[in-house]
Parts: sequence; structure tokens; C-alpha cells
Amino acid sequence: MQLDHVSASQIDKFRKCPRQWLLSQTCYPEPTNVNMASGSMFHNNAANILLTGEDLPTPYSQGDIGGLSDGEVAEAYDASLQFLNQWRKHTYASITPMTQVQRSGGIPMKLIEWPFRFFVEGISVAIEGRIDLLDANYGLVDWKTTSLRNAETWAKYTGPQRAIQPYLYGLWYLHNIDPCAVATQFQFCVVFPTGKPAWVNASKTVEELGWFVNNQLAPTVSQMLNGPYPASGDEKACSWCYYKEQCRA
Repeated sequence: MQLDHVSASQIDKFRKCPRQWLLSQTCYPEPTNVNMASGSMFHNNAANILLTGEDLPTPYSQGDIGGLSDGEVAEAYDASLQFLNQWRKHTYASITPMTQVQRSGGIPMKLIEWPFRFFVEGISVAIEGRIDLLDANYGLVDWKTTSLRNAETWAKYTGPQRAIQPYLYGLWYLHNIDPCAVATQFQFCVVFPTGKPAWVNASKTVEELGWFVNNQLAPTVSQMLNGPYPASGDEKACSWCYYKEQCRA
């Protein structure tokens, strides 16, 4: 398999099922579903608020958003709208609209939806991704939207697979922002349909990042490039897999 880069989502999918990942790379990508669309809406809304400093316009329930009509998406959109507008007023009330990166002492004050690409020694392909928010006060922030109702349920269902992002984002921070950092501050901001956020700290030390590269990232990328690509064997996972017909064939 030839790869130009890997990302957190690619590695996450590969870990869950190497066969599913291979099929997604060699057949055709999965179509956008309701959850993906609602998550994209939230990310776009968050970026617009932070860039313009203004409230978001008409809530979903009062107009069409992206052609979606699912009731849960409408509920999640309205809740995220309320949360983001309140968050801007209380947390970013004094921040003026930004058209460029502001720097203080060499540290970016805020980066929004910032794409990155870098190489790690010993890994033959690039690491790519996108920073939702990098702020001097909050550190690295990654927005997570979910249909689950509370933080406890989210933590139960997401489990360790979410760990890949803090490691990759931490490596990016060390390579591009502060190579002498003692630790990288990373937080998930999980937004629920109720509009109430949960901040989940997932910071990683430099020692933890080094362990991750040697013991997880390098071996995983090597298998992504060279195989093997076995099916996960998890019947529950296979039941909703988009590629189950191709896999059986």
C-alpha cells in the first residue's frame, strides 16, 4: 500500500479493523451520514464564531441547514448553537475579530481550523490533520459532537480509541510550536444535544509522546503500508460496516 500521509482518523479506523481501512482506501469512501454532517456543521459554526466574534444566525429549527431534516440533528444543532453563542459571550467577549494569527512571545494566541503536516523521525510518511483551536489559555482543543446525553456515557463508548489524537497533536506541537515543551496541553470539548459541554483533559508529556512513537505509531504505520489487513472479527462492528459485502466477497 502506498501512502502519502496518515491521520488520527485513518489510524483509528485501521486499529478498529485493518480490512475496513484497506477497503476504504482501495474501493470508495463511505458516504456522509447524519452524524458526520452534524459534526461538520458544528465545526463550521465554531470557526465562524471565533473568526467573526458574532453570534450565529437562524437556528436549525427555523430554517434548512445543509438539506438535513433529521430531528436529532436539529436538536443537536440548536443546542450547539446556544452553547457556542454563550461560550463566545462569556469566554471570548473581549476578543476582536481576527484575520490573522496573533503571536505573543512566539506562541500563537489562536489558530482556528489550522491544517498541519509534519514528519516524525523513523516514520516514512507524513502526519496530517487539522487543529480545531489552539489558544494560549486553553491549549489544543478538539471539538467533539455526539448524540449521547452525558459525559459518562461518552467516555464509556469512546474508550481508548480517542487517545490517538492527543498523541498526534502533541507531536505537532513539539515539532512546530515549542520543541522544549515539558507537556502539551490538550482538551476535548464534548458538546451534547443538551448544549452542555464537557472538557476532557488529555495532555501528554514528552516522555509519553516518545513512547507512543516507538511502540504504537511506528508499528501501526508499518502495518498500514505492508499489511497484513485482517478483518476485526467483531460481529457487532461488522454488522454496521459499510464494506461488509465487499469484505465477504
